[in-house]
Parts: sequence; structure tokens; C-alpha cells
Amino acid sequence: MEGRVDIKILCGKDLFGMDFSGKSDPYVEVFHGDKKLHKTAKKANTLNPEWNEQFSFHLMDQSEPIIFKVLDRDLPDKDDFMGEAHLDLTALGINRSEEVSLPLTAGDDDKLARKAEKKHKSLGFIIVRICTTDVQDGSIEKLDFFTETLGTSSMKASMPFSSMMSNSTGRSDPSGMVHIVLVQARGLMPSDVGNTINSFCKVSLGSGNRKTKIIPDSLNPKWRQGFVIPWFEGQDDYIEMFIHDSKTGGEESDQVGRSFINLRELKQDISHNLWLPIKDSSDNLLNIEKDGELNAIVTISGLSDIKEEVSPKDEEEKEEKLKERFALSNTFSNLEDVGQLQVKVVQATGLCPEFIGKRNPFAVLKVGNSRVQTNSCNGTIKPEWNRTFQFDIKDVYEVLEVAIFDDEGDRDGDFPCELLGKIQIPLLNIESGKERWYRLKDHSLRNSARGEDPRILIRMKFIFNSVRASSCVFKPKTIKYEETQKQEFEMSKFKHNFGRMMRVKQKCLLLKQTILNIFEWHNPFVSFCALIVIPAIIWHFDVWMIPAFLLLFLTCQILKPLDNANQEEEDGDEEVDNQNDRKMSMMETLEMLQQKALWMQEAMGEVAGAIESLENVFNFSVPFISWFIYIFFLVVTIFLYFAPLRLLVLIWVVNRFRKGLMKNRTDTNEVINFLSRVPDNEELKNYREL
Repeated sequence: MEGRVDIKILCGKDLFGMDFSGKSDPYVEVFHGDKKLHKTAKKANTLNPEWNEQFSFHLMDQSEPIIFKVLDRDLPDKDDFMGEAHLDLTALGINRSEEVSLPLTAGDDDKLARKAEKKHKSLGFIIVRICTTDVQDGSIEKLDFFTETLGTSSMKASMPFSSMMSNSTGRSDPSGMVHIVLVQARGLMPSDVGNTINSFCKVSLGSGNRKTKIIPDSLNPKWRQGFVIPWFEGQDDYIEMFIHDSKTGGEESDQVGRSFINLRELKQDISHNLWLPIKDSSDNLLNIEKDGELNAIVTISGLSDIKEEVSPKDEEEKEEKLKERFALSNTFSNLEDVGQLQVKVVQATGLCPEFIGKRNPFAVLKVGNSRVQTNSCNGTIKPEWNRTFQFDIKDVYEVLEVAIFDDEGDRDGDFPCELLGKIQIPLLNIESGKERWYRLKDHSLRNSARGEDPRILIRMKFIFNSVRASSCVFKPKTIKYEETQKQEFEMSKFKHNFGRMMRVKQKCLLLKQTILNIFEWHNPFVSFCALIVIPAIIWHFDVWMIPAFLLLFLTCQILKPLDNANQEEEDGDEEVDNQNDRKMSMMETLEMLQQKALWMQEAMGEVAGAIESLENVFNFSVPFISWFIYIFFLVVTIFLYFAPLRLLVLIWVVNRFRKGLMKNRTDTNEVINFLSRVPDNEELKNYREL
């Protein structure tokens, strides 16, 4: 039967060593009858090569097996034969897709067979993924399901990995960009005798290859590393991930597991948080899942052939469904579904031109762990994207970040591309339904980006359920898995955080001096009133008065006009001498100081940020948060007025005993969880428009 065959040669395992060093330089040649179909690249000095190469051919005779020959590159002599494997297509059938393990045999090479028998060692095996597709009237049928040999994996695919491959697969422009964040793995097994491994992960998609950092001495590594890889749809639709154990003191490593993701089964422009089973490649029985799992966040975006045409009627129906979905009457149907954000990136103007060449700008949007991007607009500093993205929001205290980068066309490289400008917008500050120009900032988010008044035009719609949004206030804040900045000591940041601490200290000293002035009768009238009021409060004190006093303070802040003088004064204090910092960083004697001072720098920033966040709860810098705490204190005040203190203490003690009895160790500090959602002064400056 006439058909089409797509084959991907993934890797080899435990191949036979042909060189004096015990290693080989293996590559694979594929034959169908007398015709040579494909030859892979050589992998130097390894017995566990990873090729990840795909090819396809037109099948005329299904009865003829496919022969895979593994050879050792041996210059200048003739390449050594390492074994061969035969694949019977009749056993596979038509319109099937499987991943198979092919044990290697010596074939007609008696010398190789005797050598392997003498060493009591097998020739190893190779792993390939193969898809057969029936061709009828020049068309290619789509497969509905990707099956595995043992059928134990939960990974399924809606189509074969190259069923959409056309005659134009040699195109230079990718179909889209795949952003993958390798978060962590758990339950890894050591490759050799030992209790731990130095793990890293290799990621492959087509010709794009990436590698994470090495996490030493851990069976549960956390990489939290992101990569952007171009995707040529139809050429290779599988992300292959190989976990390795790095050997100390060299470049050698052993493969301890692998996994894959079929991009065909993922929705586009949506970030997918996946837990993938890790397969063991150390045994001939393919697809036996280990106890380990690999956590990855994958997003397909940057698609160039998307056409957005929505009729007004469909738009109205969609908006009505959203209003019903987040209506207060449906609050308790799904408390986790807080809201939805729709962002339309229209265009940008005034971007900094390239000194040599042209700009190819594209926009990246981030909310929490969701990340999408537009396609690149080639050869312009006034790009027009007109792309709409949707984000399901679980926390309204998140921040939308929109950044514009220059696509330099380096498909083998990775981020960071050159930043042309970015902005950060808290979701609670979004003017829903309005189309607005925003001035772009540089990487510091303090100054304007380079260019002629660089701006970006964005239209946003944000709808959320206020009750659901309030219910997550005391829950732990979402962890951002991708680490985009490496923590390093910076003298300028050290000085800046020290200045923040000094300003907080001055405020505390001012408060202390004010209290002392009252007791020392610096102002007789104020001291006399305090002499009457304070003893009366102490004599009649009850718990409900605490939130009542906080309510009184919030009420004063409502009536008090917002003062921007202090913010402008703090902006002036941020100027530092960068030239002196560069000179100091060049001195080798500072290296030890930098390591010891790094923790001081970060600790001061965290302390100052926490204190500033506490201050911003009551000064209405973020009105939604201040109004929420206002209503919260009002409810608490009324409740504590009617509930005696001894009853509250009794409930608290019984609840603590209950948690201890049930061994609940996941208790969190609700106050810290709440403060983590309140921006400090530095974050407020980032959000401020220029």
C-alpha cells in the first residue's frame, strides 16, 4: 500500500565501544531496500548518543523492512560497523505512530559478533519514533492518537509528528516560538552506585538544542530555567527532554531518564503547566515509567498566520458569558476562577532604530507564570501586531508586564534579545475597555526607553469577581518559576537598600520622638488631652478597639490628600556614581566582600520592602487593598464587640490542638501572605507612568 513514513531517530543506549578508549563516535544510516534514506550526524566519544533527527520518505513497498545501521566514525580508516536493526513495517501497519526500541545485532559481521561475545556485552539498542500515513489522492490522513509500545503513558497526541509536513518544510521562518520553563524534577534515580546525582536537562526541538544549569547532589533538582526555541510545524512537533548525571571533573555524563511533549496536543497562546512521567532508558523494555516526574511550563505563541476576525455579535455573546461567569451570584461555583484579562497589543512607535541594519520587534506579555509573545514585524521601528491574548487570572494582585524585544534572527541562540522598552501594569490599575498609549521604560523601569518618545498602544479588558479576589488575599502568593535574573552583588543596589533602611529608621525615630514629646509636655494642650484619653482607653480597653483604631487611622488617610513630595524626594536619592562602582568591581579584593555582603543587600531589601508594604496598606497607594482592609477591620470590629476575648482564645487553642492532631504542617502566616500582595515603594515607582 502506498503511503508516507516519518521517522525520528532519538537516541542510542549502551552501544558497543569500538575505539581503544572504550568509546565510539556513532552515527546512523537508514536504508529501505537498496536506497539510502538518511544519515545522522556523528556524536563524538559516547556510547549513549542523542541524535534527535527526523526525516520522511514516500513508501511504495511496505513488505520491505527499514534497516538502521550504526557505524563508528573512524578517520582516516574505514568506519567500523557497530550493529544493525530491522524494522518490519507490516507489523506496524498503516496510519499508526509508535515509539520503539530496536536491539542491535551483528548481522553478517562475524568479527563483531565474536568481539561482543568475548566481552560478554550486547551491542545496545536505538530508540526511534515512526509514523506511517496512508496517502489517498495526494492527501495525507491525520491521525487521532499517538500510541506507545506498552500503552502505559498518559501522553497522547492528536496528530502524528509530521503529518502536516509539506513540500515547503525548508522554509526559514518558524511557524511559532515555543517557550519552555524547566521547573523541577522529582524522584530521579542515580545512574551508578550512589545516592545522588549532579543533574541537568537537555532540551531539543528540531535543530534547536538547549541545556539547563547543573544542580549538584540532588535527586529532586529545581532548575527554574526558561528557553525559547523556534518551532517549524510539521518538521518536528516533539520536544525531547533528556535528564543527565554530570560526572565531576569532566564533560562526560550519563542519561538517567527522558520525557517528551507533543506540541500538537497543546492549545496555542496558553501556558500549560505539565507534570511529565520520566522514562528509563537504561532497560531494553521501552516506555517503562519510573517513579520520577518532570515539571515543565510550555507555551506556543508568536504564530505568524493567525487571523483575528470576530464579529460584533460573537463579541457581545462572549462578553455576556464572561459577565455571567464572574457575576456575584456565581461566586461560589469556582472560587479559584477569579477573573479574565484580555490584552490586545495594537502597535508601537518611536522605537530606537538600529545603527546598522533594521529592527524586527516583537512583544512579550507576562502575567504570573503565563508568557506569550507576538510575531516579529520585520524591518520597522513602528510595528503593528494587532494580536489579542487572554489570561485566566487566579490572583488580581498580579502584574502585567509588556516588553518589546528586537528579533536578531539567531535561531540557535536564546534570550536575552535586545530590550527596546517595557512597562509593568498592576491588574488593579487597568482601565478596562480603554485603548491607551503607554510610554516605554528601560530595564530599570525608572527612565524612558531609548528612541523618539517610544510608546505602545494597548487595549485591555479585565473582569473579575471581587469576592473571589478577596478570598485569595491570605493565601500564599504564586511563585514565579522562571528565574530571569541572577542574584549578584551590586554596590549601587547595596547603597540604595541601605538608604531605604535609613529612611524607615528615620520614620521610626520620628514616631518615637512624637510619643516622647507627648509625655514630656512639649505641647501642653496635646499632653493634657493625652493624659485624659490614654488612661480612659486603658481602663475601658477591649479587643474590638484595636481594629477600631486602625479604622480611624484609615479614615484619616481617606480624608488626607495624597502627597507626592516624598516620592519625588526619594527619586532624587537614587542617583549614584556608576563610574566609582565600575572601578570597585574591577578590584579583585572586593570579590570576598561581595559574597559576604550579598545577603546583607537582599536582607535589607526584604526588610525595607515589608515595612513599606505595611505602610502602603494604610495610605491608599493601592485603593483596592486599602478598601479591602478597611471593610475587613470593620467586620472584625463588630465581631469582636460581641464576642468575648476568652471565647476567641479558646477557639484558637482548640484549633491549634486540632491541627496538631491531624498533623497539618502546611499552615502559613496569613499576615505575611497578605503583605506579599501589597507593593512596596519600589514596585509603585515601577508602575508609575512617565
